[in-house]
Amino acid sequence: MTRGRLAALLIATAVASGASGVVLGVYGLRPPPPKLPPKPVDYRIKGLTKPLRPVGFPGGAEFDPTGMIKPGEVARAALPGDTLASVDGVEITRADALGLIADEMAESAVERLIDLRLLEREADRLEVEVDPAELEREMGAIAGTVVSGRFHGKRHNLQAYLRNTGRTEAEWKESFRVPARERVLQRAVVAALRRPSEEDLRRAWEEAYGPGGRRRTVRSLLVSTTPGLSSLYDADQWKADREANLADAKRLAADARAALVGGETLAVVASRFPDGPPGLASGIVGAASHGRFGPDFDRVAEALAEGVVADELVVSPHGVHVILCPGIAEEQAVSYRVMRFALGVLVDPHAHGESGSRAAKMLAAAKEAALERAGEFLDVVRGGTPWTPAAARAADADGEGGDGFAEIEDAWLSAAPEALRGPLATTAIGEASDPVLVGSNVLVVQPTARTRHPDRDRKTIGHILVATDYRSVKARKLAGTIEALAEKRAQELLAEAKTSPKRFAELAATANEDPAARASKGLLTEVDLKRHGEDFVVAIDALEVGGPPTLVRSRDGFHIVELVKATDTPFEIARDGLLAKLTGEPPTRSEILKVIANLRARARIVIAKRLTLTPSRPKEAPPPPGGTRKPAAGGAGGR
Repeated sequence: MTRGRLAALLIATAVASGASGVVLGVYGLRPPPPKLPPKPVDYRIKGLTKPLRPVGFPGGAEFDPTGMIKPGEVARAALPGDTLASVDGVEITRADALGLIADEMAESAVERLIDLRLLEREADRLEVEVDPAELEREMGAIAGTVVSGRFHGKRHNLQAYLRNTGRTEAEWKESFRVPARERVLQRAVVAALRRPSEEDLRRAWEEAYGPGGRRRTVRSLLVSTTPGLSSLYDADQWKADREANLADAKRLAADARAALVGGETLAVVASRFPDGPPGLASGIVGAASHGRFGPDFDRVAEALAEGVVADELVVSPHGVHVILCPGIAEEQAVSYRVMRFALGVLVDPHAHGESGSRAAKMLAAAKEAALERAGEFLDVVRGGTPWTPAAARAADADGEGGDGFAEIEDAWLSAAPEALRGPLATTAIGEASDPVLVGSNVLVVQPTARTRHPDRDRKTIGHILVATDYRSVKARKLAGTIEALAEKRAQELLAEAKTSPKRFAELAATANEDPAARASKGLLTEVDLKRHGEDFVVAIDALEVGGPPTLVRSRDGFHIVELVKATDTPFEIARDGLLAKLTGEPPTRSEILKVIANLRARARIVIAKRLTLTPSRPKEAPPPPGGTRKPAAGGAGGR
């Protein structure tokens, strides 16, 4: 017998007799080292400024029998069954977690499941079958989108995720079968229900081949009647007229000042001078005006009393200013108490597409609930209960009352949210305001003190600016005269364009006041009814290819036009192709929503008032050290 076989025989015999410790010493075999707890692990939680204290924990221990975890410490270990965590020995199970989130998840999923069932039923009625190959392609497309987004397009990230979750890639891809089937069903049902009307076909015909099936290429030269595009008054003329333009602005400013002194409002007078450099137009400029228009403007504004129009007209690089002070806002600090009732939902109905209606209902219900809770709190306070105990009771009402209250000292009224300024300024000291919706909260406030601060009073400054920049002067110069001047200029260009097609093409590329047409040497491949107007389209329809240029009026001004090319496509020839295209194109989101809305309108749908998953039975806490556990109801002892 070899030495190894003898050792094995002795070990087996000793183990059977319970003397393993003796036999392990035979022939120099050493006993294994004792099992030690794993090294302390440094657990870091995102958001903490420093890591939690390292904790040693024996692997596999159920409820830390060694007492190594101290109060305030957190450790990770293998826990039994579906237990996710324990707090002082009380288990938190997977069912507990699912029960907590089930309502929200079910509410979100049930609407999609209803739509899916309706689509399935409609597909059966229409005898539409889901192509397995198309379903596989859609699952692959969804999986590819997830890899691109969640896993940043890197397959090794996906593989690491699959190893951590113990799933194969095929099992992971299979999880997308339901949403993939939903998409395939949507396309199939919409395609089966598509029945384009003659009106739809004719609309598509005109969109594809032009009004009346006639695609026209037109050469157009525009003389604009919009001052901003017009070349009738250019920058060189503006520079040459600088002194005359300033004198004209002073005259207009004097007229504006007289109108203000005569009783016209700032808004009315300012509407006559809407132009000017961006952000510097006439109107209220307030404290932000300081330093914006120069020292002369600031000097005149600071000297004004409330309700006064300045005698002096101030000239700045932007033009001529008439300055006035419509009023002075008294500044005060308010000390107050506030009680907050959160809506508990942040929903913008316009940002959720098809779910907007449901989102709006959720938001309305949240507002109603918060206002109701705020009303109950107000009844208590106005009934004579002091603010502080009433607020404390409401805040502690098991989540159904207020969400917090605070004492706020010296809050400046001008800095408060606009919705809150009125209640803070008008509610009597010691009284409670009506509920106010501010952001995602309903607030009730109680002013406790007000302190006037005259040194912080804010003077409102307004001005009328008669601008002297090129754009504003040009608009004033051409106002009232541009129509006649543009027509005269168009007649001159028409005469020149008729001399030769080559000359017309040169003018369309150089003198055109339509920037888009100028870039294409005046060629318009589509005549747009919405853009050019009915008169323009009718005039183009009357042109013949090779005919002389003619003058046409549009919404933008005067066009010199000629028809370069025209192609007619009768509706009868295009109809079959358009029908195939409309029925074969992927459905739009609006089409899908319309079909689902129609299916819902014909169905009887009942949704449970509250969707819940029953949580697991609460666990009993272990007995305190050195103590005994009270028996449960009915005489059953503790676990």
